[in-house]
Amino acid sequence: MLGMQYGVLGALQGQLVDLSGVDAARLERLKRTPSAALGSCRYHLQSGDAERLAALCKQEDVAAFVYIGGNDSADTSLQVARAAGPGLSVVGVPKTIDNDLAGTDHCPGYGSAARFVAQITRETALDTQAMRATDPIRLIEVMGRHAGWLPAAAWLARERS
Repeated sequence: MLGMQYGVLGALQGQLVDLSGVDAARLERLKRTPSAALGSCRYHLQSGDAERLAALCKQEDVAAFVYIGGNDSADTSLQVARAAGPGLSVVGVPKTIDNDLAGTDHCPGYGSAARFVAQITRETALDTQAMRATDPIRLIEVMGRHAGWLPAAAWLARERS
């Protein structure tokens, strides 16, 4: 089992990690670890990248390419599948903080992002209140593409009466 240090960008740079020797207890702990375990990237495949990834999988005798992420990662999976052909199983695993995956109540990845947005909103509000004489306005920008679920999560920071 190979991992890609820093996602497909790392794979394209030859940064593969052999995970087959990792003991079961450590792998069990990794299930609750964010992408920080191997690192992550935000990279749009360039011309020829999908073919290079497919060739790398063939060279390393990889039977299945599993890629976790949002829209861009799904597109990467599709491009790799097309480049590799039927000799490689490609699985795109959806995880998106945008919470815009059809057929789900809460997308994997949304809950922790929503909690973070609520926390940072509350902390920013307290800081702004303390600094209102010199810094009366603060803006918080969050990701979310065309969905408003993360901004809506800021409402969770409200004071309850």
